[in-house]
Amino acid sequence: MTEIEAKDLKEKMESGAVILIDVREAWEFEEGSISERNISLYELPARIEELRAEECEMLVFCCNSGQNSQMAATLAEESGLSNVAHLKGGIDAWKESFPS
Repeated sequence: MTEIEAKDLKEKMESGAVILIDVREAWEFEEGSISERNISLYELPARIEELRAEECEMLVFCCNSGQNSQMAATLAEESGLSNVAHLKGGIDAWKESFPS
């Protein structure tokens, strides 16, 4: 499984090379996210087909600490998706790298 550091993810996001999926619950996502898309970890198995249709260089999952996004990336890979990664350290690591 591929892990991506916050600085590398930011570069890829700026180039439009990734689709970033926040796998936290909807209420957490609504409180603020670095992603524009939310598919909770629990919804992911039922929605994996919609991700299969996405065209991108890399599909990256994020959560608060990186634990749930790692599970999401594993599930996606096991479902046959390629070029999957998760944000190492999650949104917490992003906030450390890019304080607002």
